[in-house]
Amino acid sequence: MLDAVAPDLVVLDWDLTVIGAPEIVRLLQDSHVDRRTPPVVVTMARPRRSEVERAVALGLSNVVAKPFSAKSLHTHLSAACLTAF
Repeated sequence: MLDAVAPDLVVLDWDLTVIGAPEIVRLLQDSHVDRRTPPVVVTMARPRRSEVERAVALGLSNVVAKPFSAKSLHTHLSAACLTAF
């Protein structure tokens, strides 16, 4: 599934119910072994330190706490793109 797409940026909610963001990140990394893994930004409703540390350990670009403004999201997305490219 992920082999067919090549996103420039991925935005995920950490608290997805069917498949978690950590699993999606692992799938992305596994499917991009021969090319750059896109930057991944996650949103979290209640970002606890342990969850943020786990996200960083997975190689996520940014963590955005909910609720967030459009300006804040834009800042995080811009930062993720700048560091990735």
